[in-house]
Amino acid sequence: MRDDIITELSSNLVEENKDCELPPMELYLKETVLNTISNLSCGEKVWAKCYRSQCQVEHDILATIKDVECEYYDVIHINDYEYYLRNPVHIRNNGVYELVRSDHVMINCSGVENGIRQNKSFYSTGFRKYIKRRTAPEGREETLNVVILMIDSVSRNDFMISLPKSYDYLTKFLNGTILKGYNIVGDGSAGSLFPIFTGHSEEELSPYLTKNSTLRHVDVLPFIFYQLKRDGYRTAYMEDMPWLGNFEYKFNGFRHRPADHYLRHFYVMDAWEKPITERLCAGDTFLYQVMLNKTNQFLHFGNKIFCFTLISELTSNAVNFLSIADGALVTFLQTLVKEGHFRKTLLLVMGDHGSKFNEVKDTLHGRLEERLPFMCVILPEDLKRRQPDVEAVLRANADTRTTPYDVHATILDAVDLPQYMNRHKVAGAKIPRGMSLFKPIPRNRTCWEAGVEPHWCPCYSWVNVPSDDALYPRVAETLVRRKDRKSP
Repeated sequence: MRDDIITELSSNLVEENKDCELPPMELYLKETVLNTISNLSCGEKVWAKCYRSQCQVEHDILATIKDVECEYYDVIHINDYEYYLRNPVHIRNNGVYELVRSDHVMINCSGVENGIRQNKSFYSTGFRKYIKRRTAPEGREETLNVVILMIDSVSRNDFMISLPKSYDYLTKFLNGTILKGYNIVGDGSAGSLFPIFTGHSEEELSPYLTKNSTLRHVDVLPFIFYQLKRDGYRTAYMEDMPWLGNFEYKFNGFRHRPADHYLRHFYVMDAWEKPITERLCAGDTFLYQVMLNKTNQFLHFGNKIFCFTLISELTSNAVNFLSIADGALVTFLQTLVKEGHFRKTLLLVMGDHGSKFNEVKDTLHGRLEERLPFMCVILPEDLKRRQPDVEAVLRANADTRTTPYDVHATILDAVDLPQYMNRHKVAGAKIPRGMSLFKPIPRNRTCWEAGVEPHWCPCYSWVNVPSDDALYPRVAETLVRRKDRKSP
């Protein structure tokens, strides 16, 4: 819908009905009830694992396996598609291997059990201890941490049905705000990630990024990771379906790590040649649990932390598996509370979009859910103390049309870096396309003003255009022009 005439017609149509009426979304419709699965399990015990910056053989392994010897191979990043293994370091029994050059390792171990020597291979990941990190500017040493936990293909209804304990904990114990009007602005995960990470849509950037373009890698884009690193932030980016990576599937990927800790090659190596039925696990642990564990461990680095975690494998093809993560997600949130992270950490728990590949998608309700992913915002205590009205403002925005562009603006508002905000306005609009959730957003904000094209707009306030309306023939003329332009 980048055609000027189409844009003009769309803006005129939404201006006719200024208030965007959100569709009623009944929770337990017959067509959306999910078959939950709870009896899945992972494989045999992994001998050695990494915790933060240290890797070591597990204690229960040492209790049953004697004379354990392990070789640790650092996995060195070249670009998104290439890596190499460094020469191994040999560690015996309960010795510790520290991550220095890489965040992930291949581990080959051998040991004696019942008089027989066994050989095992594993992959593990953590966070190398030392990185090149800029010193925070004076006065900005204690700005807020930001953690975004995104679950692929999860609408608000999906989350409430499949993760009821987590939903209750988020809303009742953590007092999180659910954004009922949170709306996608493009197709798939990339359609959400480009606006969140750059403030621009995928369509605005794609002419420069396609595999046929002259731009080899996506590194040159204004990713928020780069902006935060310049301010002294330690950054992490985790995404668990690397063969369908959001910056690799249609684009050329990254040449250099976009974040200080970029765990792509761990997921590439762990999933290599695995059948689909085994990709939910990383060794003896569910992959979603690994990602929750690593997200929590990353927060232990202290001040000025930005972490983005995208859990895809669990839900990308079928949301039915989601229910197995309910207990783990509650435990993750409880751990953040116990360790005091919510004092200065902004947490967003969200979906990138609703389900795209099940039978529900073929219904009106399913199409609406695709456009309305789950979004919950938990404010840090420090922010609420500094801005006593921020929670009331956020709750007032809960029923307003909000988008990934607003998430980008909100992150920059939270860390007080307004100079990086994208102030773009849709042609003819009086308000920016991306607005911080911590500032009042007009209740009558339309999809057009928010940068949501008509295809993604779920407003129920549209009306049929009568045949005597001036716009009626113009719509037909526009369609004819577009068809003629595509003709040979």
